[in-house]
Amino acid sequence: MKKWIKQHPKKFKARGWKIVFSILVAYLAFICYGAFSPAVSMQDGGNERQEIAAKEIYENNKLISQQKLVDEASKLTPSRTKEIQQLESSLLNLIKLNFSLLLLTLLLLLILILIEPEIS
Repeated sequence: MKKWIKQHPKKFKARGWKIVFSILVAYLAFICYGAFSPAVSMQDGGNERQEIAAKEIYENNKLISQQKLVDEASKLTPSRTKEIQQLESSLLNLIKLNFSLLLLTLLLLLILILIEPEIS
């Protein structure tokens, strides 16, 4: 690369200026579109333009984030959803088991309390 630059310095400078110029044009086009977009140019006053531009940017970002959520949800394959369902069912089974053990413990405690007066 360095050798090519040394052999063709004018081409390299021209290419660099083309890149800088194209970035500058793209930036200006972006700024002009934001300033003169149809939703903004219909209104009068600087504050209204800023508010409308901010609302438009907010709505665009909201749509983009909603689309990202939809994309993430679509990545869930059937095997992944099946795995999630299995985890949910095993968690539910553990909760039922713990509840039944709690009831059994309470029942045994109640029986011990009822039997204790007879023993003494």
